Amino acid sequence: VLALSTCANTLIVSAFQGLVLRPAPQVPQDPAHALVWMRERPAPTARWRLIDLTGTQLGQLAERGETFASVAAWREDYAIVAAGEGAGAGAENAPVTFVSPNYFATLGVPLAHGRDLLPRNDASADLSAVMAEVHAERLFASAAGAIGKRVLVNKVPVEIVGIAPRRFRGAERDDVEPMLFIPLSARSDLTGSDPRWMDDERSLRVFARLARGVSFERATAVAQQVAMATLPDSAARVGMTRMTEVRHLGAVPPWDEGEELILIFSLLAALGVLILLVGWMNVSSLMVSSAMARRQEIAVRLALGATRGRIIRQ
Repeated sequence: VLALSTCANTLIVSAFQGLVLRPAPQVPQDPAHALVWMRERPAPTARWRLIDLTGTQLGQLAERGETFASVAAWREDYAIVAAGEGAGAGAENAPVTFVSPNYFATLGVPLAHGRDLLPRNDASADLSAVMAEVHAERLFASAAGAIGKRVLVNKVPVEIVGIAPRRFRGAERDDVEPMLFIPLSARSDLTGSDPRWMDDERSLRVFARLARGVSFERATAVAQQVAMATLPDSAARVGMTRMTEVRHLGAVPPWDEGEELILIFSLLAALGVLILLVGWMNVSSLMVSSAMARRQEIAVRLALGATRGRIIRQ
């Protein structure tokens, strides 16, 4: 009974630690890491909604070097990936993450093998990728042997230039390990999307490394300026507004999203305590029952001169 109640509490505490307290696997605990959250209200009477950022906002944040030492972004997606340049044998619908070239450098995550992605203005930067180590070993027998090989991503050849460290899943905690990390600039070539998608779509998750001495409050104020400066021209007429907050990369999300997460774990913690109390009550009942069954034996021991201390110790 005690083991069952302890197990329930251990599961709850482990889940809270893994989902909230610990950083994502392989991501160092850097106090300067920050995640940019943004939400929007289309009209004064409308509800707030959480939104991602655009390429324009990413560029404006990167220009504020006095606040953000480095700014990177990512977008999660799926693609048909096949090893080799033959027919579609072995093709699979795999999770991929489109990232800015400084993604790994901003996180401070060294690659296991190979080199990092090249800057966007490099002619050979687009059709290259970093592969997860477990997938490299599965497809090419060894992680190091995958360097320089090509895979077909939506039937487009992409060169493997680096191998991500084992268990690395990205900047945030995620249950899915991406198979490939591909430059954002290659998404239009691989998916057929409009080349201006980064500026037209709000689809980028943005994180940064704060400059030395910059607080999260100061970073939030700068991000808020960027959010308001990129409002459409009709925003003032309809009352559209935005709100941003910059928090540590491993912190609980702000606003309603964070409150819901805290509420869920609070309920789970209360349930765990209740289960533990029930376990204690059951164990205490068993001990009382055992003591009641030994009343005659204890009475004989007391009559023979045993002290209460010796009885309790026994």
